[in-house]
Order: sequence, then structure tokens, then C-alpha cells
Amino acid sequence: MTAVTVFRFAALLSLSGLAGSSEGAPATPPAEACPGIHHEIVTVKAERNEWTSAELRIRPNDVILVSVGGRLTVVGDSTRTISAKGMPNGSGSLEMRVGTGTIVPVGTHWFGSFPDYGTLKFRISAAHRNELAGNYKVNLVVIDSEALPETITLDGE
Repeated sequence: MTAVTVFRFAALLSLSGLAGSSEGAPATPPAEACPGIHHEIVTVKAERNEWTSAELRIRPNDVILVSVGGRLTVVGDSTRTISAKGMPNGSGSLEMRVGTGTIVPVGTHWFGSFPDYGTLKFRISAAHRNELAGNYKVNLVVIDSEALPETITLDGE
């Protein structure tokens, strides 16, 4: 990865709010910084049993960055809050998938790609839907695989 690529990637994280704290609300999405880089904020509600779809569609090998803000409360104990990592039993954790594919745990941060085409979908895992209240704000950045620079080999590698 060249120094220019590293700088652009760091600038992208800064502009998108992904470099900041995951506990606060995500920053307001900036105008598209450059073609091939897309940003969306998705609100995922604890009370919703269905998957919440992002508007962004992905293709194989697109780079996906996810940072999650917000906390859920446990119904009946408003002093107890949960991050997107969830409770020890998994309840309250954020999950995602592409289309009808494999469910992937997200937690408070996730970075990677999928081999599939489709829409990213999110949900909050809950043993009993009525035990949690609130929502998570999912700060989503997708970098088209075509927008990535070519791989280069540096001397000594």
C-alpha cells in the first residue's frame, strides 16, 4: 500500500466519523468524497424483529467498514445499557448479512468484504424481543473494489 493510499484511507475514516468513538452518535455523512466511496447511516431498532436493509448494494470484494454507535437499555432496568457487542448470552448484539447469506456478528466495529452481491442487512439479536429498547446507529462505508489502487510489491517483500 502506498503512502498516498494510506493517507486517503485515513482521511476517509476521519471524514466518515469512523475514526471517532463508537459510543457517540455517528457524524453527519459528508458529501461523497470521491467516486467509488459510499456512506450511509442505518438505524437498527431493538424492537424490530425483521432485518433492516441499507440502501447500499455491494459487490464481491467491495471493502466494507462498519462502526456502531448507541446503546440499548434493558427493559425494567434503565440503568443497565448494552453496546452492539451484546450481553454474554448474545442478546443485544448487532448482526449483518448480505441478502439471505450467512449471518456475521458485527459488534461495535467490523471491517471486511463478502464474496456475494446484494444488500447489506442488519438486526439486533434478542432471545426475547421485548427485553431490549432503543437503537443502534450503523455508520457504513463501502469502497467499490474497482476504486482500490492496484496491488504493488515494495522492495524487500
